This record gives sequence, structure tokens and C-alpha cells, in this order.
Amino acid sequence: MREIAKQSGILQALLHYHFRTKERLFDEVIRRRAAAISASHERLVDKLFVENDNPSLEQILGVFFSTSNVARSSSGNVPCSQLMTSVQMRADEPSKAVTDKYLNDIARAFTEAFRICVPGLSLDDAVLGYLLAVGVRAYTHTQNERASRLSGGAYGGDVLEQIVMKAIQFTRVCT
Repeated sequence: MREIAKQSGILQALLHYHFRTKERLFDEVIRRRAAAISASHERLVDKLFVENDNPSLEQILGVFFSTSNVARSSSGNVPCSQLMTSVQMRADEPSKAVTDKYLNDIARAFTEAFRICVPGLSLDDAVLGYLLAVGVRAYTHTQNERASRLSGGAYGGDVLEQIVMKAIQFTRVCT
């Protein structure tokens, strides 16, 4: 808490007053960011279903990845987006608890949307598709230029858009 207060430029007593513990602070950070991302996802997916009775898997995945782009660009939130992504992939109890509490509803909504878009898609396959998409999104937040190094330079700079388009195409082929 001392280091968080120091880097935030606030008094540690103020941080303790509002959150009491770093676990409660962690919970609040994840709750706030998850609420914003989930609301954006939900609004965009609902809009797709209103405008098109049967949106394509590509459109649903476009929504999934578009919020990733918004999260990265808004207010310099790359570190926050990286935190949200890493929390979903960690196995420690606090991370699992906030993932279950704040992120599972929107994950279920996406898996259901996948199943609507791809008739006959099993729940297991929809969950796997969602997890693969989370993995791609996680990579896009690393900003380590690995795609460029692995591809001999075919991917360069901010590869988010390039990777998203390829992931959407790849997912369609796999379903």
C-alpha cells in the first residue's frame, strides 16, 4: 500500500481510509474496469443482434476485440488492460475470485453469442473459442514485438489490428 500511495502521489492514510487493504483496492480496480469493458461489450453485442437477426461470428469477435483496442487507447490504459488480461489468466485465489465475480457473466454472454452464430457449436467448443480469443487479446497487450520477431518482420509496430483480423479469419476456419 505504501508503494501504491507513493506512485499515485497520495497519502498512504488516504488509501487505507478508502480501501483498508490492498485486496479491497485490487477488487475495486478490477470491478471498475470490468464494469466499463463489460458494459461496452454488452451494448455492442446487443446492437449487433438488433441490427441483424443473425450476426456473424466475425462480427461478434470484432466486438470482443474492439473493446480491447478501446481499453488500450483510452487514457493511456495499457497497464490497466494488461492487468485485466493477466488477472484472467492467473491461478491465485484473489485473481480467480475477481474473475468469477466480475468477468464470467460477459464471458458466458460471448460463448452464448458464439453458439447462436455457429449453429451446432457445443458449449465446450464455444468456451474453447472464447479462451482462444482471450489468449489472442492477451498477446496484443504484451507489446513485446514478438509477432514481428517470429514472422521475420511481417508484423510491425502496433500489431493489434493485424492480429485481430487474422484471429477472426482463423477462428472462422476452425469452426
